[in-house]
Amino acid sequence: MNKYLASVIVVCCLNLSGCYVEDLVAPQSETIIIVYSSDSIAVYEVGHIQLLFNFKNLTARSITITNGNDRAIGVDIRDRGNAGIVILSDSWIGGGKSVTKQAVFYENQEIAVRLVVYKSMSQTISDFIAALGDGFWDKLEDTWVDIKYERNLIIKL
Repeated sequence: MNKYLASVIVVCCLNLSGCYVEDLVAPQSETIIIVYSSDSIAVYEVGHIQLLFNFKNLTARSITITNGNDRAIGVDIRDRGNAGIVILSDSWIGGGKSVTKQAVFYENQEIAVRLVVYKSMSQTISDFIAALGDGFWDKLEDTWVDIKYERNLIIKL
């Protein structure tokens, strides 16, 4: 599919609790979700995972990932036009945990968000996945993965 024929879905967020798109009609790889928010904070939710993009911080922008699942997740966020630009990557965020990390991202930047919910597994495999680092996505084994989400976002304030 031509990248200019991609679907566009608009998500309006007027508060922090009402901003998500769970089920999309178009193919995920070609869909662009535009997330609007107010007060310099944009929120996107999928699969009991919340991503909060904070433009307000004076020293650096940040992304807070809240995992509402009972199992661990992995998060990989990159520039959609240049996959070599890693915005945030964390191979292991425990079930029911939140993590905030400083990140470099811009308004109107197309970003590719990849999320994985892991199956329940042994401590040895958990420790191995946690140690994979930034390139963890390409090293994942299907036997470890319960669900994968791949979304393309543009954040507008």
